[in-house]
Amino acid sequence: MKGYLAVALALTFTLGAPVLAADGGNEDKGARSAPLAAGDKTAASGKSAEAGKAAESGKKSTAKKADAGKAKKKVVIPEQKMPDHFKEGLLYQSMNMVGQAIPEYEKALKADPKFVSSYNNLAQCLITRDEKGDRQRALELLNKAIELEPDNIGCYHGKALLNESEKNFKAAETNYRKILEIQPLNLAAVQNLSELLYREGKKKEARQVLEDVLAQNPPEEHEKIYKEALSNLDNPGKAKGKNTGSGSKKSSSESGKSSQSGKSGKSSKSSGGKSAK
Repeated sequence: MKGYLAVALALTFTLGAPVLAADGGNEDKGARSAPLAAGDKTAASGKSAEAGKAAESGKKSTAKKADAGKAKKKVVIPEQKMPDHFKEGLLYQSMNMVGQAIPEYEKALKADPKFVSSYNNLAQCLITRDEKGDRQRALELLNKAIELEPDNIGCYHGKALLNESEKNFKAAETNYRKILEIQPLNLAAVQNLSELLYREGKKKEARQVLEDVLAQNPPEEHEKIYKEALSNLDNPGKAKGKNTGSGSKKSSSESGKSSQSGKSGKSSKSSGGKSAK
């Protein structure tokens, strides 16, 4: 309010209009003499310049604050609501108590048959428990999840690992390649696929997988791993005591899991993007 008042007074002095005294300009004090009026005009001119600067400074400050406010504003992406019993299943699974997690995920599936993470996590628990019929049920769950969400890399990763455990290497290769179609810089898929191909005697194809990912400018820490893997392909003796592919095998618990946070489990296509558990 003071800023606007100062500007108003400055305009009054400049235009030579009557000036109100501090007490409101009582008429009994009489009119001011001409010299005094001139002096007031000179003082007012200085005040006008100062007031103008203050007003301009205030505008810039307000603009900066507005810009800062815009910069800090975050886009909030709504998450899919987790069905009942999902959190309980997740808690048990995180403690490797798959026997307790399985019935909770089964209940979560009944509560919301479209929540992809329930299928993926339940399949992982069944593969870990590995009782009679568990693998077949896990495969059915993963296929159903892919029907609901075709680009969910966690489901393809689970299928690939299941394929490998059953020595169905051709199917495992197909699933790893599908992951790389969706997420070309997925570290686990690159490592596991190149290692699988090397073990199958497809050294040239294993090399091609590593060269392809290196051509896409992966993160520096991943680039180091891939280059070391290429070196191991050429000098298997150097990798003695290690996997001769591109490093130790990554499981679905390390890459491409469905969401633990209640998101639908869609994969990210960035280099570090992994579908969460």
